[in-house]
Amino acid sequence: MKVKIGEQWRVTIRRIEKKLGEKWTGFINQNDQLIKRIFEAERAREPVYEILKKYADLLFSWQDDEAEKLIKETRFEEIDRETASKLNPLLEEAAQKMEKAGINWREI
Repeated sequence: MKVKIGEQWRVTIRRIEKKLGEKWTGFINQNDQLIKRIFEAERAREPVYEILKKYADLLFSWQDDEAEKLIKETRFEEIDRETASKLNPLLEEAAQKMEKAGINWREI
């Protein structure tokens, strides 16, 4: 399966592969389309993370009014809800499939 992912995800996946071995490989092979959809939904959340970074920068520089203005003008809450509503069901489906495969998703 070829999915474009960032270095942080590569490191996390390598750690999981090392820890779980064949269980993880089997899960990945059986659920490659679900995993691809998860990465796509996560990528769609990038604007949320960018807004949060700018928001935090403004707060740390004591620009509270500008921070609140940013949240309103970017429709942050709407974007956050919309993108989370697409990602969360996919993560729930993956968690259920992991449990069926004998993987405790809470430990990875």
